[in-house]
Parts: sequence; structure tokens; C-alpha cells
Amino acid sequence: MSDTNCVECGALFLIPPYSGASGYAVLQDERVCYACADRYQRIVMHSAEIMGVYFDSLGTVTTWTGDKLGDVIGYGKVGATFGRSQTARSLRVRAFDGSLWYARYAETGMHCTLRRVKGGKS
Repeated sequence: MSDTNCVECGALFLIPPYSGASGYAVLQDERVCYACADRYQRIVMHSAEIMGVYFDSLGTVTTWTGDKLGDVIGYGKVGATFGRSQTARSLRVRAFDGSLWYARYAETGMHCTLRRVKGGKS
């Protein structure tokens, strides 16, 4: 097992000799700790129009490492279907900065692509 430092904050993390969870993320070909990766995702979300996120059954929208980006403020059902039997659902999200977002997702999904509501500050 080897170790390295986050290029952003200098935090030390181990690099396991196998594939799987590593304790670091890669941004622009550089290794960064999860905290710095999460901070980067918040910066991106603040100015993005489209954003890939994860959500849980408690109504929280997160980064892939689990850092909270916002709260689900509404769910709905869309008439379309994904694939053969998954009902399309919709959700509305209020992000950490107050911006509003919406998404469609498969009923069994945990990941979705958010789109910013036009004029989405509230």
C-alpha cells in the first residue's frame, strides 16, 4: 500500500493496491481528498445548468461521496416509462445556495440529472 497527498489541501490518504474505494477522487487528472472533491462539486453546482447527483429515501441530494447538496422539496409521477416497467418520476430540489432544480428519474434509481429551474432562485 502506498500513500499520497491531496493536491488541494495536502491531506494524506492511502492508495490501496486493489481496485475499489480509494479514499480519493480524481479531478483533472489530479488526486484530491473527498472533502476537496465535495467542495469542487458545490462550486460547479453554483454555476451549472445541469448536474449529476444522488438522492436518498430521506429526501437528501448528495455528491457521490455523500456530501449534502440540497433537499428534495417535491416528488411527482410522470406519464412516461423508462425501459419496460420502471415508472418515470420527477423531483424538485432546493440546493444549498437556494437555487431550484428539477429532474426525472427511474423509480428504482438513486442517481439523476438535475436541471436548474429558469430563474431558479427562491
